[in-house]
Amino acid sequence: MILAVAATPLSGPGVKETAVHYERYARLAATALSGDWASWPLKHLDKLAAGHALQEAIAAIIVALGEGAAQAADLFADATPDANGIATHLSIDVELGAPMPSAAISIQARQLRYYESGRINRDDGLPIFDEECVARFEYRVEYRQTFDEAEKYLETLPLHPIAGRRSPDLRQTRTFTIATLAHVAALFSDRVKL
Repeated sequence: MILAVAATPLSGPGVKETAVHYERYARLAATALSGDWASWPLKHLDKLAAGHALQEAIAAIIVALGEGAAQAADLFADATPDANGIATHLSIDVELGAPMPSAAISIQARQLRYYESGRINRDDGLPIFDEECVARFEYRVEYRQTFDEAEKYLETLPLHPIAGRRSPDLRQTRTFTIATLAHVAALFSDRVKL
């Protein structure tokens, strides 16, 4: 459902177009810059096969969030659990590119230590805390059309008399984040909703 909404044209969807756009994005394959199939080395996502589909990765992220993944150590093998004033700031961004369907998922965790700065807030008299980043983890996977899917897409484009079939050059990117993913995860989880 998230893919169907996010991949829909800005001009407004028709039912047929929504289904077509969903299918184009859902089947995008995890690809490394080298062109080889890519996979995730992160916990909860490491069971996805190399070259898995975008929809599989999004589903796995939703399941992980529903199971309570919120710390760097819940996803990154070399991260230590939050303790002693250290807390994780987790961000997940899913970017959808158009008009030629492409996508990327970035997962970033910053472990921050909060400490009193020695200053007092003039308005409420409470101590002011500063933060220090003690560890940072990030992984990104790009999703692209397979050769066959790209050919099918190009066949839908009008034929230009000189240039042939080309993807339009007006590009856009839509992004949804952990905020959307966590709310969807809460629908399928018995945990407290965010």
